[in-house]
Amino acid sequence: MSAMLSLLRTPLLLVIFCLVLGQAVTAGLGHGADIAVLSALAMREGQTPDGLIAVARLFSMLGDGEVRWFVVLAAAGWLLWKQDRRAALVMALAPSLASLSASALKDVFDRLRPDLVPHLDHATSMAYPSGHATHAVALYLLAGWLFARQSGKQGWLWGGFVLALAIGIVRPMLGVHWPSDVIGGWLLGGAFALAGARLVGRRAQ
Repeated sequence: MSAMLSLLRTPLLLVIFCLVLGQAVTAGLGHGADIAVLSALAMREGQTPDGLIAVARLFSMLGDGEVRWFVVLAAAGWLLWKQDRRAALVMALAPSLASLSASALKDVFDRLRPDLVPHLDHATSMAYPSGHATHAVALYLLAGWLFARQSGKQGWLWGGFVLALAIGIVRPMLGVHWPSDVIGGWLLGGAFALAGARLVGRRAQ
């Protein structure tokens, strides 16, 4: 029991930081900073080049449900084919649990999405934490780490990190999330990614 708690200590801290940040922003703390950063990042049709908006939407799409579940199944299947059963199980479960947690916390915090600029992407749920940011870290960063562990190629890890970062950043650029929503999502997703990585262990079986 103590070994498990030691293993999950940092992931639990990340979850706590996510909860504290959510409580703070829903109470209005840091709202001025959210407005300033969102105003600086947000793209606007007619002012921002169409190509840049299209690229942002493409990255955002990589965090959508259909794409996300396809990647989960493909990544878990590849790890299973490599006979890394524990990694395959973690790859299947961690992003799924992260998704459920993000949805639950959206209902808990019930934060409205920003209305400073017209939304350039479809958004229906509440704002905090960003589901796309949560999913991106829990899925792509974890997959990158597991693939790097299996193949010995660190490029997988860096690729997952950059992709998770980009998916989070484009959400305020598209006007559908406050920056603090994205930070909260990164914290939550990071908790599941780190927990998954620690449960699998460093060396491939």
